[in-house]
Amino acid sequence: MSDPGKETTSTKQAGVETNRNVRDPVTGGQVTIHDATENPEEIPLGENVLKMEFPPPDLQGQREYLLSLFNTTVSRMTLAFAIVPILAFSISPPALTSRPLFLLIPSLGIPAALSFLWMYRMQSKGEDDADRHAWAVERRRGLQAGPDKDGDGKIEAEEKIKESAEWLNALLKGVWPIINPDMFTSTVDMLEDIMQASVPTFIHSVRIPDLGLGNNPLRITSLRALPDSDFDSVTQSLSKEEQEVIQGEHVNYELGFAYRAAPNRNQWSERAENFHLLVEFFVGIKGVAAVPIPVWAEVTGIVGTARMRLELIPDPPFIKHMLITLVGLPKVSIGITPIHKKLLPNMMDIPFISRFVTQSINAAAKEYVAPKSMMLDIQQLLSGDGVSRDTTHIGVVVVQIHQVSVSKNVKQTARDMNAYMNVCLSPMNKTQYSTRIISGTLDPVFEETAVLLVDANAAKIGERVTLQLWDNDRFTADDLIGEVEIDVAELMSKHNQTTRRTVSMLQPTSNKESGTIEYTIGFFSKLAPGSTRSATEIPQDIMEKDVFKKARKSTLTDLEAAVAVTPPPEDFVSGIMGIQLHEIRELGVMKDNMAIQHSGKGSSTKPEGEQEIESDKGLPSSYCTVMVNDEPVYRTRTKPMTATPFFNASTERFVRDWKATHVCVVVRDSRMRENDPVMGMVMFKLSDLFKDGSMATGSWSLQHGIGFGRIHLSFVFRPVQLTMPPSLIGFDTGTVQVKSININLYDKSLQGDVEVRLSTTGGYTKIKKGINEKEESSEDEGSNPDSLVHLPIQTRYHSALVINARNKGLFKRGTIAMGIVWLRDLVDNHHDGVIRAKLWKTDDFDHIKQNYAKPEESAVGNNAEAIGEVEMKVVFKPGIADAHEKDMKEDPKKQKSWEEYTIMKRKGLRRNIGRDGAVADEADISPNALANKVEEPSQMKHEATNSSGSLNENVKQWTSQQDNLSAEHRGIKQFKGVRTAEWMADGLKNAMMGLGHRKDRKETMEKEA
Repeated sequence: MSDPGKETTSTKQAGVETNRNVRDPVTGGQVTIHDATENPEEIPLGENVLKMEFPPPDLQGQREYLLSLFNTTVSRMTLAFAIVPILAFSISPPALTSRPLFLLIPSLGIPAALSFLWMYRMQSKGEDDADRHAWAVERRRGLQAGPDKDGDGKIEAEEKIKESAEWLNALLKGVWPIINPDMFTSTVDMLEDIMQASVPTFIHSVRIPDLGLGNNPLRITSLRALPDSDFDSVTQSLSKEEQEVIQGEHVNYELGFAYRAAPNRNQWSERAENFHLLVEFFVGIKGVAAVPIPVWAEVTGIVGTARMRLELIPDPPFIKHMLITLVGLPKVSIGITPIHKKLLPNMMDIPFISRFVTQSINAAAKEYVAPKSMMLDIQQLLSGDGVSRDTTHIGVVVVQIHQVSVSKNVKQTARDMNAYMNVCLSPMNKTQYSTRIISGTLDPVFEETAVLLVDANAAKIGERVTLQLWDNDRFTADDLIGEVEIDVAELMSKHNQTTRRTVSMLQPTSNKESGTIEYTIGFFSKLAPGSTRSATEIPQDIMEKDVFKKARKSTLTDLEAAVAVTPPPEDFVSGIMGIQLHEIRELGVMKDNMAIQHSGKGSSTKPEGEQEIESDKGLPSSYCTVMVNDEPVYRTRTKPMTATPFFNASTERFVRDWKATHVCVVVRDSRMRENDPVMGMVMFKLSDLFKDGSMATGSWSLQHGIGFGRIHLSFVFRPVQLTMPPSLIGFDTGTVQVKSININLYDKSLQGDVEVRLSTTGGYTKIKKGINEKEESSEDEGSNPDSLVHLPIQTRYHSALVINARNKGLFKRGTIAMGIVWLRDLVDNHHDGVIRAKLWKTDDFDHIKQNYAKPEESAVGNNAEAIGEVEMKVVFKPGIADAHEKDMKEDPKKQKSWEEYTIMKRKGLRRNIGRDGAVADEADISPNALANKVEEPSQMKHEATNSSGSLNENVKQWTSQQDNLSAEHRGIKQFKGVRTAEWMADGLKNAMMGLGHRKDRKETMEKEA
């Protein structure tokens, strides 16, 4: 026998050990999983439960019942023979009592007849009880489906036998050849994404134009039911309603599956009888060249074990959700043969290709191996529309990190301390949020808020919120100082409320205390449509509306109907937004540029008799980017060379304020040797989208790009029982506008010798005029925008507005005092507020700039003296603005966002950004928004012929016209060589900008884009 320890470490696939103990997301208990093997002798085949021995019957219960039945019968018979003769003699007339023998015979006949009936009853009851016990034993054998090996009186999951399911295999054999392959369009799309993510660098895109199931069906080798594990102590403390959300009515199953191609298939017609794919690999250098290589991929074998959890509902199809997890990596083998077989050999005969394909498949399957899982909405899949009318997440966890104190035994000095916090969700420990870096102190004050989405399985699989304190190092890996874990189930037991805690951090390696952290945390659940308290109960007045009854006929549940007809509430503006990108139809590039000019959008009309081509060389290779409040949050995979890209992609995001949020979906074309142009875009304000309900679905025409088509999208919003302060529901990207500023120094002798410099993380500006002059010229909001101070912000909740009071003069420059206004305390588009902040004199200005404090307070732990105060009128304007141009053009990751902003601005889509579109006041538009109005053609023509215009204005106008033409690939940009030269210049510029600069840690929330 081999050493188990050696077996675990010697056999690995995709970096995963074959034997490991993990938490089962289906049953909630611990399970030992191992990777599958392809050897038929080692595959656990199914058994027949009918061949099992019956469990021991309940003889004691049967004995007690029969004794009870016998005693009852004998007692009744005794009483009958004793009482009936006595009654007969007592009530009979003297004529009969004088003849006792004549009276005794009938008086004993009645008890005898009753005794016969009671004996028959006892016999029938005894036989029926014997049958019941026999079938009870058979039922117990079926329910247990396994022997009690450990003798604990319970049949655990591992003790259940794996039954054969030949009846199911017979059904699959009949159904498999007639299944429509179009049903697997979404599966092919997912497989394309998986292959695209795992291909080597010389293969930059993959397309699967065809899929065939063949006639050789998949086989179910074994099947067994699984019991649930017991709730832990934390989960038991949840309310009954919350336990039902986590547990629900459900059944668990484990099945083994296997597939093997039929042997000796040499002809192409014979190979088509097996499960196969037609795959096109585009080989070359990404963005430079691509050569398509079509190959025939034949699945030769699949062996594995999966567990599933079926959530039951009372209405057809009686199954709502199905959670699937793999118990170890399945063994998959495929054969890849080029279409031009005479020119190229079987690619699976090459060790490198074979190993690459196997590792890619294992890496894809690893995403669903326990404790990971995949959730499918069976009810929605069978309904046919594929539109989600609810979010998969059931609530949010809000974490507010206040401050941290690091023990001196961990860091002796604060000089080399660069602290930042990560907020993660275990067991995957994927970072969901990162704070800013605070340097030079062992007691950093962050005061930052993170919001994490929580799904229904979080408590079931024991998910935890992990707060990690890291020390950022410039040249080496960051050091983990300490961490704190909070059980999600514990937070759910005290839902819709927050608790402030100060706890000790522990070092993960030594488990020693490394300091303390102060934070506030709480779980907030979703709200039912129209409700202000319950997450599941729909108010009766909504269900009585005619619009609800009409919607109920086309939806599956009352909740879906209520979501469709009930707008989001005004009181709870924060919630979870789900976006689905289904597909694009008739996608193409506009060939006739005049069509763009005349119609403003592309036409998909085909000449008469022309057939629509779905995939061909020269068609666009499209991908979509979703922007929420001017921040890219999601990007789909590239669908190469197709006019009907099927994405079937979805994402869910926390929205701070649905009334002020806007969403923009941008479609780009991934091109060779040129920058990806914008094919088109669609922009929505959620306040307009959710006027009549909390969901919307439809097809919208792509506009404002070089292409045409119709994109199918779906949106859904579910509010949560969370009320955040107005300052925390704003945009993360925006512009700080300082309208007036007045500094009052306590020492009046310094008043004339001080100049003011305003700075943020996005840049700085110097106030060159006198302070009072600045105040007078910027008092009115409608004044010249050039008289305002515009500071661009891209990480608003990490940033502060710094007021530097500096000495005037060439030789005595230096900061004498500093005031801080943290942007997290500002409310978007709030024009009437006046902010007062004290000016502090200290030897450590860096401490004040980095650690949070109220405007009238000094940073904690800093010895500072107030020498004056500043009074400002500051407005935070949400969204990208012209002030961001320099920063975003110099950042390669932001260049596309800037391009999309300029298109939206040119087309007049930047009005009322950050405001409720239904109630925005047209008179209260910022100067920047006024500049976004689209000029009428007549006005442009008049200005072009105005001879009094200056040279600068004419050059500016000519440049603007050229930019408009270039954005539509007209003018000089209509030539491929010009676009290639621009692509090369941009690539060289971005490469030069990256030289000599270390990669800074990303401080914003991780995005999928």
